[in-house]
Amino acid sequence: MTLRERGRYDARVPSRSPQWEAPPRLALARCSSLVILAAGVAIASTAAALRASAQEANAADARLTIETTPGARLAFDGSPAPTPIEGAQSARPMSAGVHTIRIERRGYMARTEQILLERGESRTLFAPLAPKTRRGAIARATLVPGWGSHYMDRPAVGWGLAAAAVAGAAGAIAYDRQMAGRVDDYESRLAEYGQAVVPERQEETYRAAQEAFGKVDDSRSARNASIAILAGAYALSVAEALFRYPFSRERDDAPGADRGSLGPRLDDTSSACSFASGGARITLLRVSLRSAAR
Repeated sequence: MTLRERGRYDARVPSRSPQWEAPPRLALARCSSLVILAAGVAIASTAAALRASAQEANAADARLTIETTPGARLAFDGSPAPTPIEGAQSARPMSAGVHTIRIERRGYMARTEQILLERGESRTLFAPLAPKTRRGAIARATLVPGWGSHYMDRPAVGWGLAAAAVAGAAGAIAYDRQMAGRVDDYESRLAEYGQAVVPERQEETYRAAQEAFGKVDDSRSARNASIAILAGAYALSVAEALFRYPFSRERDDAPGADRGSLGPRLDDTSSACSFASGGARITLLRVSLRSAAR
């Protein structure tokens, strides 16, 4: 057979595909991988089903009944969303073990209870909430500005008063230190003026001492303004707790509540400025009433 005829013969022979050329070991490895993957999925699904069934079984291990203040909200094991209860009693199945329960309601002191439940146990937890009082609000407002507002469930006003008090205290300290340094500079300028002999030097040192005294006076004014801000924050905090308690209709209906309100209530969105203007309107109303009585 010549080379030309051999070339034509090779051209007529079909070429083998890559799949046909693949060794049988590669196909076996692929099948093994698929089997392992399917086994892993089956094991994971079985474990999830067993875990769910175990949780369902443990959920009915114990039963807890909580008797507390009507309208309270319960948070179990650090849950960020408390669950409100209807009435004064809440019963639910619980898993065996240690549980942390937080009970809260607006106008009452929140409390946290930790309880251990045994398997098959049924327990009743008595956890009434203590109502907040005007005395507690005044005591907190006197210690820290804004604390009484937080106690009365008005965090917006509380943070505002606390920020004003911090700003006033920080400003008073800073300006007092600044004034001390400027007083030293003024005394040195005054000493230079007393030692000056030449009239031109006396005039120059006098102007420098006068300028230094002006800076001292500016620092003193700023310090006094900061002290006034701090005192105002304290005064508003105490006055709010003294004259604006109780603070909600929900709180008025509480058993043992202090109903000695001396003024209109403020909601959570009001501010210390509205409180001051309300007090001024009450004073003017009392004056007008006294004048009409005369």
